Amino acid sequence: MRNVTFRTVIFDFDSTLTAIEGIDYLAELYGVAEQVRAMTRSAMNTHSVTPEMYDDRLQLIRPVQHDIDMLVEKYQQSLMPGVKEAISALQSLEKRVFVISGGLRQALLAVGKFLNIPADRIYAVDIYFNDDGKYTGFDRNSPLIGVNGKKSVIQKIEPERPVVFVGDGANDVAARDAVDLFIGYGGAEYRPPIEEQCEIYIQDKNFTSVLPKILTDQELEIIEFHDLYKQVEQKITSQKLQGE
Repeated sequence: MRNVTFRTVIFDFDSTLTAIEGIDYLAELYGVAEQVRAMTRSAMNTHSVTPEMYDDRLQLIRPVQHDIDMLVEKYQQSLMPGVKEAISALQSLEKRVFVISGGLRQALLAVGKFLNIPADRIYAVDIYFNDDGKYTGFDRNSPLIGVNGKKSVIQKIEPERPVVFVGDGANDVAARDAVDLFIGYGGAEYRPPIEEQCEIYIQDKNFTSVLPKILTDQELEIIEFHDLYKQVEQKITSQKLQGE
């Protein structure tokens, strides 16, 4: 696909740009991680998100508004190595970068600001709180809580083509007919059932590894890809050594 000059790049967020599932993290705070993770794993690997599953997870957690701030901090700490560099490189080539996610919109907007992704290019699910900061619900009309939600959002926004979409789960794969290329990403969480459905599947934890699958040879030369990849690899090695 290197002879294709993609104009739009769409990313999933949880377990793609970041190593965690946001709702699973909130579940840890409330001692219901095991139940919620089981539902998330089933959805991401095979069945995709459903309104009932989305509701069940949040009913178990019932987060408060302050938890969103904690989630934002955790997201930023858990960004995949090279995410910021990869997005910056794409934007320097004047690619239109979008995030389409079943995650919580308020948290993704804050992280999107950190990644320099405009708010109007971030699509996620609103969560609601009352004046006391207690959970009252979520946007049940959001298409992103349904199996074909990402596909319908892509079709609605009509992004400039050609379009490439990078994601990790079943609801991402379900959107592949709406784009010109789908890339499965397993660097954060390897999902064998998803790999089986992908012509291109990447497990490298260095997120800049997606760029050779998206960019032409000429574009890779412009951003000096090999140097960029090495820089991120050095950071990963340094972090590992510090953790030992």
